[in-house]
Amino acid sequence: MKHYGEKEWLSYKKGLLSDEKAQMMESHLSQCDRCLEDFLSLIGQEEISAAEKMVSPNFSEGVMHAVGKVRHKPVSARKRLNTKWNEIFAYYVAAALVTLVLTGSGFFGHLVQAVPRVEQTASKQNNYMQKNLIIDWSEKVVNKTSNFIDRLEEYDKGELK
Repeated sequence: MKHYGEKEWLSYKKGLLSDEKAQMMESHLSQCDRCLEDFLSLIGQEEISAAEKMVSPNFSEGVMHAVGKVRHKPVSARKRLNTKWNEIFAYYVAAALVTLVLTGSGFFGHLVQAVPRVEQTASKQNNYMQKNLIIDWSEKVVNKTSNFIDRLEEYDKGELK
């Protein structure tokens, strides 16, 4: 954030800046406490006297009286309840609209057709896995039997001790 110096604030106070530059500096004053403090330190007795002439002596009393007339009306429980129901209703309307759009676009129809295909693919995969287990098991039995027979033959020949 760019901060302005004392010379710039003096030029602003005297009205020597362009409208665009003055507006930028005013906007900056509303956001920057440091520059606001710098600008307020430049206000002297002359400016205070001029302001007192422009503002009537009973200005503060008038403002306080006007504020006193303003009545705060708390939001009733019924209004809060209505607001809650309106939010819920808006949620269900949005959900219904999304459902209608998806139905109209054929999304749900496509989904219904896709489920059996997914099931068939899963079933085929499961069958394949079961066949592999049977083949693996029978292969293991054959290998063990073959090893057993080889060892028996070696024993008969006297090669195995």
